[in-house]
Amino acid sequence: MIDLVMSATPTHWTVSLDGEDLSGEYIMLEAMNIRYIGGAMELAPTADATDGAFDLLAVREEERSAFVEHLRAIRLGSVLDREFTRRTSRVDVRGAKALAHIDDEPWPTADGDNAVELEGGTMTIEVQPGAIEVLL
Repeated sequence: MIDLVMSATPTHWTVSLDGEDLSGEYIMLEAMNIRYIGGAMELAPTADATDGAFDLLAVREEERSAFVEHLRAIRLGSVLDREFTRRTSRVDVRGAKALAHIDDEPWPTADGDNAVELEGGTMTIEVQPGAIEVLL
């Protein structure tokens, strides 16, 4: 993940979080409703799949070094005070081509071509509270 963040090219994204404009140059945008990504990287420590919201991890170019330090701290088992997520129930994103995945699977295709063309279109991600009921 650190190598990926270090090599990521900043991309201009038009981003709206519950109507608030957060547009700018980002190296990473990740909508999460669970705390972990990949194997065991806790990138959204306040995420709760049952609360009707999700966390948007948004890392701007000028935050790259701080985010890498954050990742290193996670790897060592400690957590820095810096938070890179924002709570929301809806995000609208528009920008250039992007790699996308849902539940760790490439989206929208399974044939290896998971670049999503958003230019001229908007991807909306929103939480619908109570849409899924899990019985344990």
